[in-house]
Amino acid sequence: MSTKLDLEGLNNTRDLGGMKGYGGKRIVPGKLIRSGNLYEATDRDMGFLRSGVEMIVDFRSAREQTERPDPVLEGIDYLSLPVFEERAKGVTRDQGSDRDFFSLIAEDREMAERSMTDTYVRFVTSEHCLGQYKRFLEALLCRREKAVLWHCTAGKDRAGFASVLVQEILGVSREDIMEDYLQTNKNIAGEVERLVRMASAKAGGMDKTAEDSLRYFFGAHEEFLNAVYDEILRRYGGTDSFLREGLGIGEEKVEEYRRIYLEDPSEA
Repeated sequence: MSTKLDLEGLNNTRDLGGMKGYGGKRIVPGKLIRSGNLYEATDRDMGFLRSGVEMIVDFRSAREQTERPDPVLEGIDYLSLPVFEERAKGVTRDQGSDRDFFSLIAEDREMAERSMTDTYVRFVTSEHCLGQYKRFLEALLCRREKAVLWHCTAGKDRAGFASVLVQEILGVSREDIMEDYLQTNKNIAGEVERLVRMASAKAGGMDKTAEDSLRYFFGAHEEFLNAVYDEILRRYGGTDSFLREGLGIGEEKVEEYRRIYLEDPSEA
């Protein structure tokens, strides 16, 4: 599983280093970092970013980036890759999002699941989404002294799927990928409770069933990620074909990623 970094304002920032990949090799530490938004970074956190990160990839919408901008740090390259061209309710978290939507989700747990699984399926059916993830992966095909950090708002959905793609390419087991994805729930528990309180206040109060439905919607769940894998199987016949046909990553590129980001523990 990825390692949660000891930061003050960034609760879901994790290093993929140490995860077991293809042939028993491990992902090199300090090279691949997943995160939620960086807006709450403290001075100490920004010191870590300056010293340990070479490129930041932001998957948020243009409006999210404007409302809660990343810290601008000298010496770090920034790559803006909004995964969605428009608002995705519950995923993009700008101030103009549909406030009534959360009330609807709270009333219908099945709608909450359906809405989020539909969003995840778009990651592999939308040409725009695929194009942005392809650009992200191309940016990783370069040896750097420091890390590439990618993030969205919570670090769960858009950045979470980016992490899945990296882990699949590097040969991490499906079991470990799922475990790492679900680890987000522990890291963002406080943020989820804040969102539930905010939605409840806007609705004039909610009962426990409604609040639990919102907690479910804002969390990471196997059925969300499984919906993507099911769609990949249906459209492409498997992950290898999806990487090759959907993202243009054939065997030669896969081998290059593994040369860059995997190491034999005995040689580390």
